[in-house]
Amino acid sequence: MNDDSAIKMGIRLKAERNAAGLTAVQAAAASGMTKSAWLNYECGIRSPHISKIPALAKAVNSTASYLAMFTDHKGEAADEWPYVVARDESGKIDSSRFLSFEIGELKQRGISERDIVFIPARDNAMAPEINEGDMVLIDKKKNTATDNAIYAVIDPAGNAQLRRIRPDIEGGYTMLANDKTAVDDVKLTQDALSNIRILGRYVGLWHWPTK
Repeated sequence: MNDDSAIKMGIRLKAERNAAGLTAVQAAAASGMTKSAWLNYECGIRSPHISKIPALAKAVNSTASYLAMFTDHKGEAADEWPYVVARDESGKIDSSRFLSFEIGELKQRGISERDIVFIPARDNAMAPEINEGDMVLIDKKKNTATDNAIYAVIDPAGNAQLRRIRPDIEGGYTMLANDKTAVDDVKLTQDALSNIRILGRYVGLWHWPTK
C-alpha cells in the first residue's frame, strides 16, 4: 500500500474498532498483535501485510475486503453481491451456510448485518411457533429485554435457549415457554433480569419440512 492507502485503511480500522466497542488494547489482543502494531496501522504509519488483514477484520467484526478497500461495502462480498451470511454462536459459518440475507432488507427492518447469528432451537419449548431443529435468526444488538418478545437466553451450560420474556402489569418480568409442561414460568425482578445473559432477540427462522 502507498502512504495514502495506509492512512485510509487506518481510518477504517479505527472506525470499525469504535463501532465494535473495543479499545485498541482489546482489538490488538483479539487479533494476536501488539498494541503498538495496532496503533501503527490505525494511524497509517505502517501498512499490515495482506496476510494479517483477515485477523484485523475478525477482531473488529468487519471484513477483510472492506478494510483493504477492495470494496466500500461491509458485507461478506462486493457491492454487486450485497448479501450477508448469518454465523453461528461461535462466529463461524456452520449450519447457517445455506442461507444469506439481502443487506438492504435487513436495514429496512432496523437490523445490522454484523449483528445477526443463527442458533438451533434445541427443544420444543416454543412450539408450535418455533420447533426443535429450526434455525433461528437472532439480532445480537437487541440483547436487553424491553418488551414482550422471544429472546435467546444463555443457560448455565452456555447454550442459547429460546424463551419469551414479557413485562408484567404489576411490575417485574416473566420468562416463559409456550409448552407449560416442559418449562415452568419464572418470575423476575429488574435486578434478576439484569443478571441474565441475553444473546439477542428472535427476528426470524428457517424450518426444513419433515421427510
